Amino acid sequence: QQVMGTLIHRIAASSGVQSARPYHVALMPCFDKKLEASRPDFAEEGRADRRDVDCVLSASEVVNMLHEVGIDLADEASLGASRELDAMDVDAESGASAKPAFPTATHLASELHLLTNTDVSQRTFRVPAGGSGGYCEYVYRCAARNIFGVAIPEDEPLPWRAVRGGDMKELVLEVGGEAKLTFALAHGFRNIQNVLRKVKSGRCKYDYVEVMACPSGCLNGGGQVRPGPDAGLTPKERLTHVHALHHDSSGEARVAWPSTSDVRVQALYAPDGLLAGGPMSEASRALLHTSFHEREPFGSGNVLALNNW
Repeated sequence: QQVMGTLIHRIAASSGVQSARPYHVALMPCFDKKLEASRPDFAEEGRADRRDVDCVLSASEVVNMLHEVGIDLADEASLGASRELDAMDVDAESGASAKPAFPTATHLASELHLLTNTDVSQRTFRVPAGGSGGYCEYVYRCAARNIFGVAIPEDEPLPWRAVRGGDMKELVLEVGGEAKLTFALAHGFRNIQNVLRKVKSGRCKYDYVEVMACPSGCLNGGGQVRPGPDAGLTPKERLTHVHALHHDSSGEARVAWPSTSDVRVQALYAPDGLLAGGPMSEASRALLHTSFHEREPFGSGNVLALNNW
């Protein structure tokens, strides 16, 4: 979310079009992504009104907004009507479009093409285990290749091992019979607390841990669309159904990951690019990294009123 917002706004600013700052809206399955976007760290220095991510909407909020204007995603008739209204959105007298003009949209689109990922035929692999996007798996594959010279076929499932139910998993890279990397997925506060206890006691064996507050990860996020009372599904049944759709084995559900050999990534890291110097360079650290600050323990009250987190 934050990386994409940063790249979109910086690329637009470097395009020379001063009057066309994009309004970046992120669609997320989690309400906490709103809090993340509101952090003071994620705004232009001295300009609190210019945030890296301008607005965050949850999936459930988008569905509710559509319902308010009579659009039901499950109803083909209402979808057809919405397309007709969109086509008729013109001024009755002048015939001009009633939508606000944005003459630089085409120019910006050409500048932002680096961030699109429409060609899924290149460097794609099946949707990873779990329900949170698979960034952990991407880091694991890159580390295996770049550090230990182990190239894992992109369509080959990784050997995750369930440690505690389905919300705590481990992944070990062995080279010559010796464990070189140990990764973990920890979903839900109970598993996160167990990992933190091990870290504090010096008994944590993991090189990388992906943590998600929601059990089952983002597929079970608080902002996900929930079935109505007439759906006849329990929360567990709904999650099972969503998980099955997400991991559809028909081959349609795939994830495309750009690598350092991707021309779009190379353009970003080029000497005259936005992230000149490559990963971990000064430019990359300035735009893509953040810092977290120690805070006093929160006792009671409304967490939304916090302004120093």
